[in-house]
Amino acid sequence: MQISNIINLQSGKGRFFCRKMFHKVFWMTNLASLGLVAANIMDAVVIGRQMGASGLAAIGMVSPIYVLYNILGYGFSVGGAVTFSKLMGKGKDEAAVSHFNQILLLSVLVSAFIGIAGNLLLTPIVHLLGGAAADAAVIKMCKDYASLILWTFPIFMINFVFYEFVRCDDDQRIASISYVIGCLSDVALNWILVVGLDIGVQGAAWATVIGQFVSVLILTTHFFKPGYHLHMALSKINFAETLISFKIGLSTSSRYFFQCLYLIMVNNLLMHFAPDGNLYVAVFDVVMNVTYIGCFIYTAACETMSPLASTFNAEHNRENLIELLKTALLYGCIGSILLGIVIAVFADPVASMFGLNNALSVSAIRAYCISISFTAFVEISACFYQAIEKPKAAGIITLLRNFVILFPISAIIGIYWTQYFWYALPAEEILTALAASFVIFKAIPEEDDNVFSYTLTNDQKDVSRLLSQVEDYLEQSDSGIKQSYVISMVVEELCTAIIEHAFKNDPEEYIQLTITPEETGNIVVNIRDSAVSFNPFEMQTKRLNVDSASDHAAIDAMGILMIKKKAKEFYYRRYQGFNVTTIIV
Repeated sequence: MQISNIINLQSGKGRFFCRKMFHKVFWMTNLASLGLVAANIMDAVVIGRQMGASGLAAIGMVSPIYVLYNILGYGFSVGGAVTFSKLMGKGKDEAAVSHFNQILLLSVLVSAFIGIAGNLLLTPIVHLLGGAAADAAVIKMCKDYASLILWTFPIFMINFVFYEFVRCDDDQRIASISYVIGCLSDVALNWILVVGLDIGVQGAAWATVIGQFVSVLILTTHFFKPGYHLHMALSKINFAETLISFKIGLSTSSRYFFQCLYLIMVNNLLMHFAPDGNLYVAVFDVVMNVTYIGCFIYTAACETMSPLASTFNAEHNRENLIELLKTALLYGCIGSILLGIVIAVFADPVASMFGLNNALSVSAIRAYCISISFTAFVEISACFYQAIEKPKAAGIITLLRNFVILFPISAIIGIYWTQYFWYALPAEEILTALAASFVIFKAIPEEDDNVFSYTLTNDQKDVSRLLSQVEDYLEQSDSGIKQSYVISMVVEELCTAIIEHAFKNDPEEYIQLTITPEETGNIVVNIRDSAVSFNPFEMQTKRLNVDSASDHAAIDAMGILMIKKKAKEFYYRRYQGFNVTTIIV
């Protein structure tokens, strides 16, 4: 019998876990994304209504600095979180926590250096961002805004790192709350400082910084909660490991590097070639802010998918990986289509919200709406391949979307047909989606014939069928007699303990098992179950009276004790509403 003929015998049932885990996080992440949308656009809304096109032009020219923050923030936080999830999935919790502390320290040091250097070089930076062709009033507003957010760069970076790692430590609730409250603080302070106290662009900058700080304070409470793994400690930076994580994150965050160059290029093009440079840059800033509204659904899908994909990838769980990608694309793309229709219908009031009541703004917003669903497809696909450590596929998609196609189209239309510039974005997104589809499906992980996968129900008879399949698998593998014996014992004892002591005979109770050989000769057994919180390694042993029915639990506990003695490593955690047990033999 070929190994490939016995894996995935219960294919389909395992998708139960994927769907449940995705839905559990997705709706909370949407809430956080909505809060982020409000915070991201509030500067433009308040400044536009209070200070008009000149104010919008000023914060539009400064926006590449925020893009730089995204490059480094997502590079460190997302890349580090992928490594953290992978290590946790393998049961290496101490290494995972150490990696968190290294990423945190390095990101703070880098951001502090950039903040100081940026303020020392503030005048040439503002000129590079498009200020060379702007009037004195716009340049002063640019400097006032940029100076403050550069000095406070470390606060932004800490928020990036805390948020991603806290989510991966299975505390999505506090992560979402921190984002929502931080963003609402930003929104409220914008109205108080800019409108109420008339502080101008500096008020908008202070509102953003304080909102970030509030979010950090809330996220900090996670480190004092029992039952989680993350804690802060001084760790020596392993530059090789942290740079590998940064490289993983950079495969997606690099799009912000191109976005930074793109914003600088467009601001300069519109200032030089448009009939009214200030107005066109202001409209462009409005469109960029509307993209925050348009992206919140597929951004939530990406953020939900990323840690799950890392976990399934570490478990070599191909079935769940493919189901996860399909689910994220379904929710992200369909949701984006519906959202695009709503924005297009209400384009006029959306433009008025930013203080611009003209046909140019409405046309620009509606042109953008064409691109939303195509962007969703590209972004979700790139995020997926980043999470499963296929940076080449993610990098190709990012390069196509943010440089190879975007720059030539925007430059040509911006110089020769400036009045139609707003259609450059949908043209680029459609072409990227078509080109990226060839990369996306070729990079899907292939079935690994060496990995055993099985999903069983809460029927004790199913354990016997599983054991028969495991024995057939082990006979054809390179495992020794002793190793095969221990693996069979692990599967039987753990599955039996879960069914007898954790399940409640509900119709939807499943155990998902994967067995993966490693190059080191070790074999990793991953077991995920849908029971209430149940750590089999906490079962207590005692002197046995085999004639007493009350000692049945103790007999089961003795089996768990044998696993502890025979296994090289064993690990349990409660993750996304399910029990996950990892044993290395």
